[in-house]
Amino acid sequence: MKIRFITYLIFAVILTSHILIIGETGPGDSEAYYYSWSKNLQPSYYDHPAGIAILIQIGTLLFGENTFAIRFFSTVLIDLTLLLIFYLSFYISRDNLISLFSMLFLLSMPAFLIGGVSAAPEPALIFFITISAFFFNKYHTEGGEKNLILSSILIGISFNIKYSAIFIVFAYILILYQDRKILFSKIKKPVIIFAIFLLPVIIWNLIHRGATFEYHILQRVNLLYVPLNILKFFSGQLLYFNFITIILLLLIVIKKLRNKER
Repeated sequence: MKIRFITYLIFAVILTSHILIIGETGPGDSEAYYYSWSKNLQPSYYDHPAGIAILIQIGTLLFGENTFAIRFFSTVLIDLTLLLIFYLSFYISRDNLISLFSMLFLLSMPAFLIGGVSAAPEPALIFFITISAFFFNKYHTEGGEKNLILSSILIGISFNIKYSAIFIVFAYILILYQDRKILFSKIKKPVIIFAIFLLPVIIWNLIHRGATFEYHILQRVNLLYVPLNILKFFSGQLLYFNFITIILLLLIVIKKLRNKER
């Protein structure tokens, strides 16, 4: 009970402090163009799908045209993810202390520290992916088609927030394939549901001559031909994470490979 109390206290302090400060500074460059998207809602844009624009529009409808409104939902969702990580970890480990440390790892990451006070797609992406992972894990351990369907719906929502959610789909497929649970007859409904969530982005890109794919696949990849840009890209991505977490993950992978565990 003490650990649960500490968990809720940390969450309450972080959420309260974030709510108090998010309106104190003006919007950054990316926040400004996400705000402009919210005034012209479309299924997708050249960089991201519509998720962040929708959240900003709801925020400004509720709280007015100000920075607090722009950042409100991103802030609340990334903070709620702290609790989600705690409960997901507890579901897997049944240990309150392990669950608390899992939550603290997320709290210590630059991705959380920056994303917690700015309007960006990542907070909502992390929020919905975490819930999706919970239901996927439940399906993987307990079965039940409804768990896989719920996970599919949540990953579809995640994809409409940021395209990188597609990588989680690949991870799910690998896990199901290794455990011989990928029979199409069992996953037909989740696949159809996820495909429906893909349609808005696909249709928008067909209308706009593949603007999203041109930007992410051609323009960004072309930048990587310059050696300095490659270094800048990878170092920039690594700065989102806690290096202790990266080292621990590598050690776990090495240990499992040595034990011939998949």
